[in-house]
Amino acid sequence: MLNRKKIISLLFLCLLVGGCAWFKKEKSDAPVTQRHDESNKIIDAARLKQGGTIFIVPFKAGPNVAATPQLDRIALMIVKGMAEQINQSQSPFRVLSAENKDYADFIIQGHITKLTEPQGLKKWPLGKKEKILAAMGYMIEQKTRKKILIFSQQKRSLSKGQGYEDLGLGIGSDLAESILEAQRSH
Repeated sequence: MLNRKKIISLLFLCLLVGGCAWFKKEKSDAPVTQRHDESNKIIDAARLKQGGTIFIVPFKAGPNVAATPQLDRIALMIVKGMAEQINQSQSPFRVLSAENKDYADFIIQGHITKLTEPQGLKKWPLGKKEKILAAMGYMIEQKTRKKILIFSQQKRSLSKGQGYEDLGLGIGSDLAESILEAQRSH
């Protein structure tokens, strides 16, 4: 009898918690992202101000992040986001393809440092689907191998429709914008 009461109480509690989740208000179905953390350290502002050609190396897996085919796709989306943002801007920078990487003035390299999936109750249909993606890296002058800029960026998704590739594209775009902003302001 005691076990039966515990089971019924547990089921009731699960239904109550799950039922309350149905009343959660959502503003729209559009993907929502939040810039969570961004930091840049400019080491050589004078060289950054001059601009030049850039080759972006696809980011690699950082510590505690598994190197997987999914990570490779995310890394390529970061490169795509950066390249599109830089090439569409009116700046003294231009992104080069892999064939021309030897002619680049700058090289951007980095690592994906965080890739988190929803865990526990958040995986359930009624739970939050928050995903977090973080990257850090640096821009070096190819001739001197001297670091010009160090950067980091983290994004989180709060909608169920946004994947890691979308977050990667957003991080790439934001990283490029922060490089362009650093170039303009110094």
